[in-house]
Amino acid sequence: MRNQLSSLILFESVTTTVAKAKQLKTEAQAFISKLNTSENEVNIKRYINSLLYGGAQMKAYDIRKEVSCVKTYKLDERFGDGAQRMIVKLVVNESKKMPEKKENKPVKSKK
Repeated sequence: MRNQLSSLILFESVTTTVAKAKQLKTEAQAFISKLNTSENEVNIKRYINSLLYGGAQMKAYDIRKEVSCVKTYKLDERFGDGAQRMIVKLVVNESKKMPEKKENKPVKSKK
């Protein structure tokens, strides 16, 4: 599960079977809630390093306040063995991201 949790953090979505998706969703929600409720920065870094691999550690620390929940979506059956597939996605809050600035163009009057 650590590998899938790391992949979920890195790529923000993972496609897997139903049983693994359900387990991954519960672990990811517990992980996100622990990151959002903890106040101590050192404890957060130690917790992230104990669960995740590689580049997922840095990305989890960077996006810890932006992720709100985990959603799952059912897909069609997998070719070969016919196992049901699911997508597990992280939901990122758009309100916490910086809005893009739009340039105001002057309006031309018709004459």
